[in-house]
Amino acid sequence: MISQTLKPEDGIENEKKSEAEPGEGDRAPKKTVPGTVSSIAFPAAGRRSPESVRGAVSSIGTPAASRDDLAGIIAHIMSLLAPTPPERMVDREGRPYFLWDVEVTLDGFRRLIRDADPDVRAYWTGKLLRQAKPDDVFSFVTRSEIAALWPRLERYLGRQRPFWSWLLERCAALDESRG
Repeated sequence: MISQTLKPEDGIENEKKSEAEPGEGDRAPKKTVPGTVSSIAFPAAGRRSPESVRGAVSSIGTPAASRDDLAGIIAHIMSLLAPTPPERMVDREGRPYFLWDVEVTLDGFRRLIRDADPDVRAYWTGKLLRQAKPDDVFSFVTRSEIAALWPRLERYLGRQRPFWSWLLERCAALDESRG
């Protein structure tokens, strides 16, 4: 049996419990709270409830969406990112895990994505978007830098292009709704 303590402000009684269904074998029991997507994905401590985030997300693009709602959503999403720890980012030669196919150190890569030539920046930013975890991308470049380079870098994205295109469109929709 799993026990989860919830605060009264969560709007759910204290000490929700769930058990594994009989016959489920070795699978771990699920921790659930009625009305939420996942009680694990949205810890209660210092964060908005899943219902409030879901409600605010559904109101994006409507006149009712406030700047506070949007700022809260963005802060919540950014708090869920799990970038690779610095000690695991590079191999013994100082090469980032996402540049496994070239001899470029992390410092060299940082210089390349800040190069004066936008075509050089686009190539290396495209390589970052294509090969790194999305959570790590924002440790190196901002969303606005990606958007500014988009016409030049999208050809380097391969199968990752639809994901990054979708993400930039969603972010642009958030920006438009802010006014």
